[in-house]
Amino acid sequence: MKSLVIGYNHTFNDKRVMRTVKALRKLGTVYYQYAGDFVNDFEDIVSIPLKKPNAKKRIKYYKQRREFDKEILKLVKTLDYDLAYFHYFPASMPLGIFKAVKERGKTLIYELHEIIPIQFLPERYKSLSFIMWQIFKQQLLLSDAIACASEEALKFMLTKTRVLSKPFFILPNYASIKLLPEPRSKRRKEIVYVGRAQRSTNSEKAFLMELKNRGFTLKSIGMNWNIADISLPFLPYPEMMKEVARSAFSLISFQSRKDINYSNDIYSLPNKLFDSVAAGTPVIVNSRFKSMASLVERYNVGTVIDTTQSICSITTKIIKAWNDYETFLDAIQTNAEHFIWNEKKEQEFIDFVLGVIK
Repeated sequence: MKSLVIGYNHTFNDKRVMRTVKALRKLGTVYYQYAGDFVNDFEDIVSIPLKKPNAKKRIKYYKQRREFDKEILKLVKTLDYDLAYFHYFPASMPLGIFKAVKERGKTLIYELHEIIPIQFLPERYKSLSFIMWQIFKQQLLLSDAIACASEEALKFMLTKTRVLSKPFFILPNYASIKLLPEPRSKRRKEIVYVGRAQRSTNSEKAFLMELKNRGFTLKSIGMNWNIADISLPFLPYPEMMKEVARSAFSLISFQSRKDINYSNDIYSLPNKLFDSVAAGTPVIVNSRFKSMASLVERYNVGTVIDTTQSICSITTKIIKAWNDYETFLDAIQTNAEHFIWNEKKEQEFIDFVLGVIK
């Protein structure tokens, strides 16, 4: 079986995309399109790098984007494959590659990293959301099956579009490696905040400053965080995991957009949750993140905070978690496998693909 994986803007080593590439490689040759300049061929993987648009002037950028999208459409129309696996879609032709796959009678699996219609449109274009939801519905109808990072997010999308009968597979952002939890005695009294995207932590600032007054330090990895005591650049994955493993807690509390009910926050299950637990570090999660809060409480791998409560209430809860630290480490030791990618999960994914392929 031959597969075509469209990574679109994702780079070659994107953890989520590469995971599907490596799994599909076990079924045969994989043509792998990604954003980049260098060819990275290895056994049974034919890499297809496409240079991302980078023009600063808007008109030139849109021209580059259109050419980038045309190259992807060309791949879909001309390569010899049995399965097309999309991690995103060309922005200038959101239905074009879906229709091209179906015109060739090929099988199509569409992986949803986020709630696409909401993520695709900037907040200032919210008035166009109805149109985007209609386009997204057609994408789903043209797909043979769906993979998604969050069951709650998928349910939200399928209900909204009334596309209720598609085969689906839940593929969370599992960690790639596991570290043994360090005891409290070897931990820094430190709260780490990991990520590339700049998101607002205005609602968190007051209680974090109070925790600093109580002896905690704040560290950021991969971004500028104006209240951090220590700021580290983006790190290779193993190094990032080691840094997280040395911290007392990993903070997952922020606001991506002005709308506090932004669905991609509420139903998100980001890498940082799975990576933190796999690194052996308890998390501090905002209760607004319903999907994450549910997992954290189910497996007792951290503490859930409500940022609408008083500073005293929040800091007391976190300090109690620090005092009860070994309880969280025991829970992580017991439940870490729920957060880590392994051969069993990969085989379940492969079985799903084989069940969909024509």
